[in-house]
Parts: sequence; structure tokens; C-alpha cells
Amino acid sequence: MPDCFLSYSSHDQQLADFICSQIRAQGLEVFIAPLPVAPGDQWPETIKQNLLSSAWVIFLASAEACKLPYVQQGLGAALGASKRVVPVVWDMSPNRLPGWTSQYAVLNLRSISFEDLKDRIEQISRQNNQDKLSGLLILGAILFGLFWLESRPK
Repeated sequence: MPDCFLSYSSHDQQLADFICSQIRAQGLEVFIAPLPVAPGDQWPETIKQNLLSSAWVIFLASAEACKLPYVQQGLGAALGASKRVVPVVWDMSPNRLPGWTSQYAVLNLRSISFEDLKDRIEQISRQNNQDKLSGLLILGAILFGLFWLESRPK
């Protein structure tokens, strides 16, 4: 199960690969098509499964990506599933993003340096790891509670 789903246009492959490598360097699993798609898998189902199982969605929101129906469909599913979405812009103004992404804080690459980008990715990765740890702690507490209920005398 990936921690993060990277939504992008193949036009932006170089940036997608860089961001993916930076997130993986933080110890997180990233779904970036087409890397994990096995031969014979159907794209829509594979993408849907990875999107729904990811906690975070990083949307490389180039002007090109914002035009693509499959990118918009994926983001609609992410919004419907209450995923944490991080829109990233660099070749257009953030106010040109599709209306449904306006509720999220934007990472504007035009206003930060390369080092700042790496720092922001580390921040997102740390938050993702904290979310995972919180989820594991809650799951552990639930399992302990179930074990305790089952083991007490009746």
C-alpha cells in the first residue's frame, strides 16, 4: 500500500521522477504510474486501488496536467475520498488551478529555491510518517482492547 499517490502528466515526467525519488528517500512508498503497473493489469483499476489506499496525493499541477481528463478524474476521486492533496504549480499561477483544488494550500515552485523544494518534500514526508504512526498506534490500541475483552473472565 503506497503512502503517497503522485498525480501528473507524462509531459512532467522529469519533475515527477525527482519528487518521487525525494519522497522515497524519506522512507515512504510512492505510486507513480507506470512503474508499479504489472503487465496485464488494467490501468484504471490499478490506479484507482493505489489512489484509494494512499493517504496523500501530490498533484503536479502543470497547465498540461490540468487539461487532462484522467488527471481530473483521479483528483475528483481523491477529493471524494478525503485524501490530503498537495497541488504543486510552476508553469502557471495558482489561481488558474481547477476550482476543486482551491481548498488546498499550494506549493508554488516559482517562489521557492531547489533546496526549499527538498525541505518542503521532507516536511510532507514527515507529516505522512506521523500520520502513519498515529494510525498504527490507534490500530494497536484497538487490537489490544479486543484482546483484553476476549481474554477477561466471563
